[in-house]
Amino acid sequence: MSEFELSTLVVLALLLVGLATYSYWQIARAGRRQRAQQAALRVTYDDEVSLHDEHYSEPSLLPLVETEPTARDVEVSVPAASASPLSKAANDYAAVSYVPVHHSITVAAPVSAHPPVVVHTGEPLSNVHYHLADEVSEPLTHKAVDEGVHETVHEVVFHSEPVADTPVDLFEPSTPQAVLNSSEAEYSQKSIDSPESVVHYAPQDFREQASLAVFEPLIRFSTWVQTTYPSAIHALDGVIDLVVPQPKHAQDIEKALYDLSLDTDLPLRLYGRRSGSMDAVPNWQSLEPSVLYSGLRLTLQLANRDEYAQPHLIQDWFLLAQRLAKRLVAQVQAMPDPAALGSYAMYLHDLSKRLSAPLMIQLHKKQGLWPAYEVHQHMTQQGLTLGEHGQYVARADDGRTIYQVGNDLGNPRAQDFFRDQLPTMHAHTLSFCLDVSRVSAEYLPMMRMCHDAQQMALSLDAQWLNGQGEEILSEALLAHAEVHVPAYLAQLEQIGVPAGSVTMRRLLSTRS
Repeated sequence: MSEFELSTLVVLALLLVGLATYSYWQIARAGRRQRAQQAALRVTYDDEVSLHDEHYSEPSLLPLVETEPTARDVEVSVPAASASPLSKAANDYAAVSYVPVHHSITVAAPVSAHPPVVVHTGEPLSNVHYHLADEVSEPLTHKAVDEGVHETVHEVVFHSEPVADTPVDLFEPSTPQAVLNSSEAEYSQKSIDSPESVVHYAPQDFREQASLAVFEPLIRFSTWVQTTYPSAIHALDGVIDLVVPQPKHAQDIEKALYDLSLDTDLPLRLYGRRSGSMDAVPNWQSLEPSVLYSGLRLTLQLANRDEYAQPHLIQDWFLLAQRLAKRLVAQVQAMPDPAALGSYAMYLHDLSKRLSAPLMIQLHKKQGLWPAYEVHQHMTQQGLTLGEHGQYVARADDGRTIYQVGNDLGNPRAQDFFRDQLPTMHAHTLSFCLDVSRVSAEYLPMMRMCHDAQQMALSLDAQWLNGQGEEILSEALLAHAEVHVPAYLAQLEQIGVPAGSVTMRRLLSTRS
């Protein structure tokens, strides 16, 4: 080995040793810094805890989180024949009671995706039952009393808690001498008599819980409203008004927009107020050629996509408005606060996510597959039409969409029907989807969808399922819709988002 090669190896070895030393020093430095931060946070936390009363705990504002139940739910089951008529449900929904859920910050657990198991004593549940606020403290006053009422006590048991087969108090410890002389376990079980009212599970209970799972979006939204008390929505868009001292033609305004290169991806809308109008309330209209405008309104639609609510994009919108005002020699008449607008946009998206979950009812083929042309025949008999997106749509007399039917929700490649492939396509699951937040006439669309799905189930010899693929009862589903849907719509009106309104459609138009 030459002297040059030897010196090169020595230099490389020194470099590697230096790099390893520097890396070890950086790791040790980061560890010391992290330990110092943790110690500082621990001291700060201890100081903050000492300022609070040990018996005081702040309620959590985290939505959609459940803790352990504090009381048992007492329900009254009414036979199916004594269900209140549909016309009376609009008056009954005012009495629906949604008990607020008190959350814990330290022991909060996410909401289980599965419905809770119901353990009851006594006779099995009826097909129709619903919650009323006065049924717990006062006797029943409706006609169901004359036809016989079955009272049952429900105890909610979540899947996160294992159900013990035998309570602890049923065990008695043995004496030490008996333990030494016996090879059996330390504890021996008492012999107890099994009463007739022992806890048991009925298949009907699970079916009714499956039907209740269809209404979980409504119940979660009700819990969120009762615990967070959201304020009403007064406006949907961010608005900036500009006053133009010298009226401008629409062509000049469009040329200014082109020169400023306002080709942004933000959902901007520009409206104008015609020159010479003396109305007390400005009439904002779309720009038309050869028309003079003395005022401009630049709006930002915040509820289209999540990324539009980012603070830096909202700031870009403010800068664009200022550039346009400078180009047209206009004055800014109304400009909102960027920080407040960003918080408001995040609130809109938080609200829209809670309104986006639709009610889902599925028809499942018991064995085999349905030919698509057979499904098409029965769908058209029910008045449904195959839309342009390959989904069967039920429409009202005015053309408004009531609900949609998709093909095999669990298989993204088979969600659509194609007219040219109907003779060869097959379907395994039909999903009836209703967005209750878009419903404008109480619960009538829900009843229409349930009726059509029931007729389709009879025609296709299908099995009713909910969104989790569990069997449901049509009578129980209609009973829950009769109670929960009107109360859900009433809560939307309380927070200023009436279902079926223009605000609701824009709020739920397109989201990522």
